[in-house]
Amino acid sequence: MIWPPDADQPLPPDTSGRRGRKPALISATAGLSHRAWLVPVRNFVFASGLTLDDLVERSGYSKTRISQLLRGNGYYPAWQITSSVVHALGLPLEPMLRLWQSGAREAGKDSAWIKRSIQQVALQPEAAPLPYRAFADTVRATYTAYARAFLLTDHRAGWVVGESLDIL
Repeated sequence: MIWPPDADQPLPPDTSGRRGRKPALISATAGLSHRAWLVPVRNFVFASGLTLDDLVERSGYSKTRISQLLRGNGYYPAWQITSSVVHALGLPLEPMLRLWQSGAREAGKDSAWIKRSIQQVALQPEAAPLPYRAFADTVRATYTAYARAFLLTDHRAGWVVGESLDIL
């Protein structure tokens, strides 16, 4: 799915009961991989009723930085701030990290920048929910075989299936 420019984007969920400005739309410059992790984060923020002030308190980053992150504006965000917001929201870090890495590569960040950004954050191992693990274990081989027919290598097929399961 190709994302429309800002003017044509659907508005975020109704936040009319909340104080403050309505949430800004995602920047047209944010790529598809960037949006793969940004859209779920935004949806969770809007559905939870949290304000930017709440995220500032929970994450330790400024309102300006968090606002830029949630709009996809400016430079591609480092994993430090992204993981802080993801952690503050209680979202799973490992799938979000893999999606963030794809977005970083899409934004032209080199491997050294990505590695440095990740190394500055301590990752705690976390187990995926049992229903997700059961689903992933059941379909991974079939999905990978199907992807291999189009991508021609086991490595590429495994990577694509892994990213697809992360989005789920």
